[in-house]
Amino acid sequence: NLTSGHGLVLRGNNYSVRGLTIEWFPDDGVRLENGASGNRLEGNWILANEQYGVHVLSGSNRNVIGPENLISANWQDGVHIAGAGTSFNIVWGNTIGEDPKNPSGAPNRRNGIRVRGDASENYIGVDGPGAGADMKANIIHGNNENGIHVDSGASKTFMRGNRVWGNGDPGVPAVRIAESARAPRYLPWFVTPTGGGVDGRAYAPNGSIIDFYCGETPTDAQDYMGRTLVENRAFHYFLACPGGTTTK
Repeated sequence: NLTSGHGLVLRGNNYSVRGLTIEWFPDDGVRLENGASGNRLEGNWILANEQYGVHVLSGSNRNVIGPENLISANWQDGVHIAGAGTSFNIVWGNTIGEDPKNPSGAPNRRNGIRVRGDASENYIGVDGPGAGADMKANIIHGNNENGIHVDSGASKTFMRGNRVWGNGDPGVPAVRIAESARAPRYLPWFVTPTGGGVDGRAYAPNGSIIDFYCGETPTDAQDYMGRTLVENRAFHYFLACPGGTTTK
């Protein structure tokens, strides 16, 4: 019967939060603020809070959200990362929105994950930049808006390996990146997606990663298939999506 208040607020460093159910609070479920650093959220159910499920802000950095949280039915974004100095946070291995294996899941009313407001160098589904980084995919499904939304002001958001599909109305992109938050000259353009292979070109530097996904619609990235690297502005990957799915 609270009229205001968050479920759990972390302002310190190096805490672990495991195995809690945090639900039906009038504000955020879990809030990390005031430079909170080195904290871990693992194996929690963060459900039906009236603002964000997990809110990382105010210079909080190097926190790990995941694995194995179920973050769903919150009234705003499932995970919201914002603010200058809010950096090097990892969001991986979570179910955000509906759980396709568990009928008790429900969508977050806005985005699955949103990064905005000068947040920089945060990692979604991966623990750092580069082809050698470890990946633990988030399952981001059934949310009312985008699966992942990187908004204006955010920079250097690294996203790899996530399973993102079935969010928003038909035609809503699985991952939405504001123009000011991306480097458009690095985006690839495909030349020949034929015969189980994809040839393409990109202005990206040598060693840049091109990830490949399959999904049931052009807006889905349901299954991560693998990656290749750009070499001399070109790349090639052998890819065969299952029947009825398309290449991303």
